[in-house]
Amino acid sequence: MPSPTIGDEFTKIKGRTYTSAVDKPILYSYFRSSCSYRVRIGLQLKKIVYEYRPIHLLKGEHKQQYAVVNPFIEVPLLIHQGFRLAQSLAILDYI
Repeated sequence: MPSPTIGDEFTKIKGRTYTSAVDKPILYSYFRSSCSYRVRIGLQLKKIVYEYRPIHLLKGEHKQQYAVVNPFIEVPLLIHQGFRLAQSLAILDYI
């Protein structure tokens, strides 16, 4: 894989660089959740480009469509290359 040039959007997790949109991690999060906030801080500190998908817990969004994605119905949830992590400390260890 060619190394990214300045201005290219790239993600580096576990020492590997991913340039494809398919490889971009997806973070399901609620803006008021302290656990989700912890993960967002970790992703920003490591300069990891990710797709943010908000879940509004008070509106009940997590009980409908989100239950299909995460049967535990908890946030945060990080999906990267089909691998799912639903605990903030596990996510931080993974990245």
